[in-house]
Amino acid sequence: MTRRGWIGLVAVAVVLGGGTAVARSLLGSTGIPDGQLQVEWRGAFRGQATLPAQLQWCPITRLGTLEAISNDTGMLVSLRERDSLITGIHPILAPELGGDLPLPSAVASLRWVRDTGTILGFQGQYGAVDIESVGATASGSFDIGMRRAFRADTVRVRGNFRNIPVVATAVGCP
Repeated sequence: MTRRGWIGLVAVAVVLGGGTAVARSLLGSTGIPDGQLQVEWRGAFRGQATLPAQLQWCPITRLGTLEAISNDTGMLVSLRERDSLITGIHPILAPELGGDLPLPSAVASLRWVRDTGTILGFQGQYGAVDIESVGATASGSFDIGMRRAFRADTVRVRGNFRNIPVVATAVGCP
């Protein structure tokens, strides 16, 4: 290869490497844009979505509500805490357990519209939400087994969220 060919090859490598670095800084190591939740479900039904998200924190009830909604697709995770939002594993508990649940813990739900126009809703039965960082924003991942309400259909729901805003308010807390 000629000297000019080597210089061209090095230039292409530098440009591609720089583009990769820019993409990583914009999307983060997970490939998810800031403020977004990425979810994928497999099982009786298959699908995926990337949704804008936020986490509302209520210091009075010590409940964090992670909402990710766009049009008719949405995921909701309620994080139950002892004192404040913390990093770490939050086990998913089935909503029908009710009563005094261990802290920290979480309940989750997912809904979307099928191509037939039917809205499907699923409730978390087991799994976990892992809060990796929390402050002005929160990041983490989840792996949740869900069951369709009043049906035997199940899906496994996995995903990540990156730098979603945390909004703390005592007014209008659930």
